[in-house]
Amino acid sequence: MKSLSHIAESVAALSDELPVEDIWYFETSGAHECGMTKPFHLVLFVRQGAEAHTVEVRANEILLRQRADLTAHAFPHAAVYQTPRPLVVKMALSVGECVYQR
Repeated sequence: MKSLSHIAESVAALSDELPVEDIWYFETSGAHECGMTKPFHLVLFVRQGAEAHTVEVRANEILLRQRADLTAHAFPHAAVYQTPRPLVVKMALSVGECVYQR
């Protein structure tokens, strides 16, 4: 995994503007079978009461202004404890790294 300095500005922008509890980072450069077109991913776990789909749209608008190779996925914080977990959450928690915690 690269040094995380390449995403620091993006993580700061998202955590300042959006209702997120945690942000996880992972790369999918070798996982084309997952159907993910961008190599770098941020998974945002949003605060209780926030609408994850709205946060995801806004997060990707913010990222688009900064980087073309990074995408955001947002989930309610409860998805961490959900069984089974959504694939993107499972990927983030198993091969990713937590880059922000409120």
